[in-house]
Amino acid sequence: MSNFPIEFIDVEYETPIRPLKEIPDLIGHTSTGEKVMVEIAVTHFCDSEKIAKYKRLNLTAIEFDFSSLIPWSAELMERISDTFATKAGNWLSINPVSLVAKRVIDFERKRCLEMALNVKTLESNKLSLEGELSRVMDAIDENRPTAEQLKADYVSRLNEVESQFYSDKADYDGRIQTLKLEHASLRQQNAKLESLAQHSLLARKKELEAEFRAELEESASDILQAYADIRSECEELERIRRHTLNQLNALKAEFPNIGYIKTLLNKAHLERQAIIKLEDELRLIARKAGIPWPLSNDITQEIANCISLIDKVDA
Repeated sequence: MSNFPIEFIDVEYETPIRPLKEIPDLIGHTSTGEKVMVEIAVTHFCDSEKIAKYKRLNLTAIEFDFSSLIPWSAELMERISDTFATKAGNWLSINPVSLVAKRVIDFERKRCLEMALNVKTLESNKLSLEGELSRVMDAIDENRPTAEQLKADYVSRLNEVESQFYSDKADYDGRIQTLKLEHASLRQQNAKLESLAQHSLLARKKELEAEFRAELEESASDILQAYADIRSECEELERIRRHTLNQLNALKAEFPNIGYIKTLLNKAHLERQAIIKLEDELRLIARKAGIPWPLSNDITQEIANCISLIDKVDA
């Protein structure tokens, strides 16, 4: 299949070719006066019989594949134009003396030359690669004994490591199994200890509750006794208060002029310097007469006590 452009100056649509009964889809006319049969393959491609007729009459015919196009689609005309412009057709027959044939031969000759150059390049590359491969193989053969020895050493070392690995693995598996058994035993012991601890805590809790209840009852008894004592003391104080009040009322009744007496005592208290001097003379007279001093304190203190007593009576 050659890929080069062909321009038509005129195109006939479904025009019969004599003496054939075949009718090509299109007949394109070039600027050099040549005719090119154009077949459009949508659902059926040209059969071998039709192609043989084109060749027998030395007709130039080309076929384009439009089987992937969707009829009556919005992009139909655009896709047809793109197919003619970008895709190569399949040459069914070529007139050997036509200009189209010359262009095909020139195109194929050029492509063959390019292929020949590519073959030479590939052969050169092949020779270069073969030389490089030969050098590599020589190096491999030269280093093969060392490589074999290294391989044997590596295999031996690998076997040692593998043996040590499986030995260590068996040891570790045994240790893990032992640890699992110890763990299970510790869990059982822990469960027993937790059970004992719970029973001990429960018993201790009951003991503490009993002790607390006993102490609470004892404290309650003490509190009740203290409350009774305080209540008894309060009753005694109340009795004393009432007795004192009765005495004060009796004093008020016995001394109706107690206010006047308080005034005199206050005046005497204000003149305590003269009283102190008088007290000294009275003490001297009593001592000379052999009479004991009748007061427990000095006169000013006795006066102050009397004033305080009278204030209580007034209150």
